[in-house]
Amino acid sequence: MATLILIKIILILLAFFLGASIASFTGVVIERVPKKESINGRSHCACGRQLKWYENVPVFGYLSIRGVAKCCGAKLPIWYLLFEVALGFVFAGITAIYLFSM
Repeated sequence: MATLILIKIILILLAFFLGASIASFTGVVIERVPKKESINGRSHCACGRQLKWYENVPVFGYLSIRGVAKCCGAKLPIWYLLFEVALGFVFAGITAIYLFSM
């Protein structure tokens, strides 16, 4: 029984990460398409520096740099974090409802 609950919790965490990742990619599209920039390639700061891999991890990347770009000091919009967290919770919530209704 405890193993089954642990598996469900892991699946809920994975769902959260999937939702946050989709939100992160959507944020890239929202930022780049109006500027006619490519959505391919690595993420970069406004000053042009490529982000390190850990700065690209949804939610944790934003929190690790505290919303301020290390290279140029530019503040990152809070909507990045809020959008990733919100969609992560939506995915996790739907997954939890499904898993615990079984």
